[in-house]
Amino acid sequence: YIATGNTFADALTGSVLAAKENASLVLTRQDKLPDSSLSILSERKMTKHKILGGAGSVGNSVVDQLRK
Repeated sequence: YIATGNTFADALTGSVLAAKENASLVLTRQDKLPDSSLSILSERKMTKHKILGGAGSVGNSVVDQLRK
């Protein structure tokens, strides 16, 4: 799961869902994945992502980064 920490409702409720599914919740900025988040995704070889919130929370540039 990918969410921004700026809109706490997405990350807060998403954390419960992620825990229930034994999955990870990775935080991002609206317009760019931080290097630390990219490292986690790469190290754990996470290739499937569910984005929490709309384009106003997690922008298309983050979606593009995830596809790469």
